[in-house]
Amino acid sequence: MKSKIIKNKIFVIAEIANSHQGNLEYLLNLIDEVGKTKADAIKFQKFYADELTEKDHPDYKLFKKLEFNKNEWKKIIKYAKTKKLKVIVDVFGIKSAKEISKIGIDGYKIHASDVTNPKLLEFFALKKEPVFISHAGAKINEIDEALKILSKNKKE
Repeated sequence: MKSKIIKNKIFVIAEIANSHQGNLEYLLNLIDEVGKTKADAIKFQKFYADELTEKDHPDYKLFKKLEFNKNEWKKIIKYAKTKKLKVIVDVFGIKSAKEISKIGIDGYKIHASDVTNPKLLEFFALKKEPVFISHAGAKINEIDEALKILSKNKKE
């Protein structure tokens, strides 16, 4: 199966993560800068603070500050595509996955902490877009199980 994303060449993904610090205008400026490079894609992180930690955790307010709402995500993704960038999103929970999947992205990334999250893996197995798996710290059997779940529908 030929990849929809990687076509027999080096594929460069510009990692944005949370360098935007929750500032939408700054993020749009970062997208402008990535658009000036030869990057093929841009990768964001999509989550809700509630998916990452409990409300009484010391980092909860920081994660909350980094969130964007549905309309902001639509704007972000649409803007990145105007720069001719493929959009890949690192998703940290099923709520985020369901929401971002409705916006029209080009691929998903599963964070290493979710390699053993069968509910999230099964969600991605049903998607047509490619899935990248971060496996840092995962055991071989955990990676094998994740791949088995993702491969149910001939997932790339």
